[in-house]
Amino acid sequence: MEYSSEMLHFVQSIFARINSRAMLRGICGASVILCAPLTLLSCTERSPSPTSKTFMYVPDSDWTAWDKNGAKMNSFMSSFDLADATKLTYKGRIFAPKVEKDQMRKKIELMDLGHDKNKLLNSGSECTLLKDDSVLISGGGEPSTRLEILNKSGGMRKLHNLSIPRAEHSVVQMNDGRIIVIGGRTDKEFADPETDEYTSTVEEVDLAHDTCRVIGRICAPRASVIAEPLTGNDIFLVGGWHKNSIGDYRWYRGAEIFKVPAPQFVDDHRSPVR
Repeated sequence: MEYSSEMLHFVQSIFARINSRAMLRGICGASVILCAPLTLLSCTERSPSPTSKTFMYVPDSDWTAWDKNGAKMNSFMSSFDLADATKLTYKGRIFAPKVEKDQMRKKIELMDLGHDKNKLLNSGSECTLLKDDSVLISGGGEPSTRLEILNKSGGMRKLHNLSIPRAEHSVVQMNDGRIIVIGGRTDKEFADPETDEYTSTVEEVDLAHDTCRVIGRICAPRASVIAEPLTGNDIFLVGGWHKNSIGDYRWYRGAEIFKVPAPQFVDDHRSPVR
């Protein structure tokens, strides 16, 4: 039986695509195995993308978690749960994520926002107090693309939707005013391939230009990550809830640095919030 040259070319192109994808999977699989938690390595996003950025694992020797009694928490203990940590140290820097979150919530509760604050704070959305004392409301109790800002005078302004629906995500404001939204639960169609409800994506919210864009990924898809901004464009990330390989929910044991890329827009009159 004879085949036309067009048919042979079509078949060859299919096999070429299959082989290239197989190689990609092999390379990605190897990168996951090589990126051990105890080694400081630069790793790239698992799937190729023009927004692919790097993150770095932080060795356990560089950071410590402390419980409410002032005792060090050992990351190798099976009972290690960073959700119970009241203090974190990283290369001389001290963070108190639980205290910071409680203080932020109390400050929002005391603000005269002209809205039902209890309803706002318990809506399931992430409420983040920004540097100008406005409140950013993002996501929801069920994954949502909601993104609004509540200013000091009580006015609510709807912003550009998040790139993907999120819940139980983390939010950090950088020194230049940009908002970085990290991980979280999401709908199945937006979840990472190895899970059906979590995302590793990180997106930038530019309030001055009302834009949202995905800028990279963290080490693993997870929610409720402890996120603390460092100097420059680095964010220190610790823990977070995720599913292990057999489908059990676990607290992610490990820390990383996410490198925030340069802003999409550069001008001389940037304003963090308008």
